[in-house]
Amino acid sequence: MQKARGTRGEDTGTRAPPSPGVPPKRAKVGAGRGVLVTGAGAGAGAPVFLRPLKNAAVCAGSDVRLRVVVSGTPQPSLSWFRDGQLLPTPAPEPSCLWLRSCGAQDAGVYSCSAQNERGQASCEAVLTVLEVRG
Repeated sequence: MQKARGTRGEDTGTRAPPSPGVPPKRAKVGAGRGVLVTGAGAGAGAPVFLRPLKNAAVCAGSDVRLRVVVSGTPQPSLSWFRDGQLLPTPAPEPSCLWLRSCGAQDAGVYSCSAQNERGQASCEAVLTVLEVRG
């Protein structure tokens, strides 16, 4: 066992040495409104959201980035939706949807669907746009 050290050298407890082939951090799951995985191959290369969408609130006129991290083999294709309506695929990075100068029309339920030949997964979250009166 190794002694874990804080930034100032103080002992913070003990921890096991890293295991080969195991990522050093665990993925955070379930932060959004929901994650759904379907398909016969779920878990065996089927898409999995390692970072699902999260609910967000922004002031009108602000920019916001909706971001997901997805794994799967083969690489899943992503589709984005607002209130059930298909949105254009973001370029150059399909895993990040940027909304610039948000207005009331941008508020709603956003979802991202990941699909490959082994299955499909989706997640969703609510974007709230706040009108600030001064």
